[in-house]
Amino acid sequence: MRKFLLQLSLSAFGIASSASLLAQPAIQWDVSFGGDDNSNLRSLQQTNDGGFIAGGFSNSSAIGDKTENHRGNTNYPDYWIIKTLPDGTKVWDRTIGTNGVEEFSIVKQTADGGYILGGYGTSELNLGAANGNRSEDLKGTSSFWVVKVTSNGSIAWDRTLGGNNESQLTTLTQTLDGGYLLGGRSTSNTASDKSENSKGLNDYWIVKLDAAGNLEWDRTIGSEGEDLLASLIQTTDGSYVLAGSSSSAAGGNKSENTRGQLDYWVVKLNAAGQVIWDKTLGSGANDEARSIVATSDGGYLVGGTSNSGIGSEKTESNRGLRDFWIVKLSESGSVQWDKTLGGAGNDDLYSLYANADGNYVAGGSSNSVSGGDKTENSRGGYDFWVVKVNPDGSKVWDKTIGGNEADAIFSLQETSDQGYVLGGTSYSGAGGDKSSGYKGFSSYWIVKLAPENPLPVTLKSFSALKEGETALLAWETTLETNSDHFEIQHSLDGKDWTVLTSIHAQGESSGLNSYHYAHTAPVSGSDNLYRLKMVDADGSFAYSKIQHVEFEEGFTVSVYPNPAAETIHLKVADWSKVKGLQIFNSQGKTFYSSENKPSQDISTRSLKPGLYFIKITFTDSTESTRKVVIGQ
Repeated sequence: MRKFLLQLSLSAFGIASSASLLAQPAIQWDVSFGGDDNSNLRSLQQTNDGGFIAGGFSNSSAIGDKTENHRGNTNYPDYWIIKTLPDGTKVWDRTIGTNGVEEFSIVKQTADGGYILGGYGTSELNLGAANGNRSEDLKGTSSFWVVKVTSNGSIAWDRTLGGNNESQLTTLTQTLDGGYLLGGRSTSNTASDKSENSKGLNDYWIVKLDAAGNLEWDRTIGSEGEDLLASLIQTTDGSYVLAGSSSSAAGGNKSENTRGQLDYWVVKLNAAGQVIWDKTLGSGANDEARSIVATSDGGYLVGGTSNSGIGSEKTESNRGLRDFWIVKLSESGSVQWDKTLGGAGNDDLYSLYANADGNYVAGGSSNSVSGGDKTENSRGGYDFWVVKVNPDGSKVWDKTIGGNEADAIFSLQETSDQGYVLGGTSYSGAGGDKSSGYKGFSSYWIVKLAPENPLPVTLKSFSALKEGETALLAWETTLETNSDHFEIQHSLDGKDWTVLTSIHAQGESSGLNSYHYAHTAPVSGSDNLYRLKMVDADGSFAYSKIQHVEFEEGFTVSVYPNPAAETIHLKVADWSKVKGLQIFNSQGKTFYSSENKPSQDISTRSLKPGLYFIKITFTDSTESTRKVVIGQ
């Protein structure tokens, strides 16, 4: 399971942040979903009712947003899907799995209003037999696992497909005939569901099912090296286009040699799965394709991550360590243009979307500071990074969205209101652009962006400062168009927000306007969160970034680093007045209890990754509790 390198960042209270809401779409809302452990979102789609279906994998218990326990060992993830309303409110969730490991890849709504889920199961500790929600035994050491569910998440059928070795599903689509095309990678020879031998180390493996899940045909596509399928689409004429990465030389199904260590490899098939053409794209280093979409002119846009310089199909030098790399192909596979996008650090593209207006949007993760193609600094570690380009590849805008730790987009699309929805995984607590606190070690994070029409306010700054027992809020605008009012909102957990007051806006103004508000009753002993809701006269709105002010009570207790990797450090104003210390999880199970002299430094090596609570008892019998996330 991929983990991001967590980086601890400290945010200063009251620092004003300039943000123009005209150059890029503003955040309308964001929601987080999680339990008490890892929950990693991999796929998100707007549904026919205007809501959303989110899918990923989780090994969390039934707690928080998760209503069902994991199916097996707590170290082994299950599929976890969530259905929401258009405003992000959860309608239902389903946990689908076995006593083994299930790695989720993709969810799509089907023509009947249900959903098709795809990923793969692996045999851990010989747990390969049918069990839990899987009706068939694994084939080989890992197998494609496809689950069809109804509109309310009930299982209609499932299929396990594989050969005599590894087979891992990464992508699927419903086909024009109502069936399904599944795609992934495989090292298997002819056995079970696989009708052709391996051509190299890993091959593209695609499987065609009918509407009831019955196997119609399969194809093995590759050469002598590593061929790793990431994305596929069906075109309007019934043919298929596959995109992934390859280290193979010419041979087998591959007509061109590698450009570097790893290249994009795009393959077009006819409706029966026979190769029509293939195209190798790359330069001198690693170029990993992750997403392909059809374009309005009958061509294709393929995107991924590159650390290659100029050469072969790559016409622009890399901006940093890794960059977004987008290539436009004609219907016949000829390169029309390519675009490198990035900053000085690591910028990894995971998802592409072709807008109805001919523009394109790319999303992924970035830890780059402002510079190059990136106009905003990192919020903390890795962030969501979204870039819009026009039909010739020129950048229109970019937007950085994140919390204080690692966040990455794995799925995005334009929504029915011409805004955007972004889905990914977050390791961040509340802060920056994230309104919810920690939900386990990692959580699903969905962000809805407003349509790109000009919003009512250009917000120059927004700050929150502590003044005695009062929180002083101040903000400035440099442009207001049809603006109506500001709502000042307050929260303690980033989830439930209370409107403190409403302040009239200027309506129409091109000058500098200053606003102030004093919150005279902040909550003592808590981190008080504040945000502005900026509302237009027609009811459209956007939120500011969240500001924090902490008001201490009694003894100040600091826990750091948070998340912690090997050691938790505790800081209390007067340690001599600490009588006892306990560490327990969200179920109340105690993992550490101090003797008469508690230590200020506690090793975490015996603790599994997850969310814990530290309770400090003082000599006057008062207590203070702090949350801490244990990483690995």
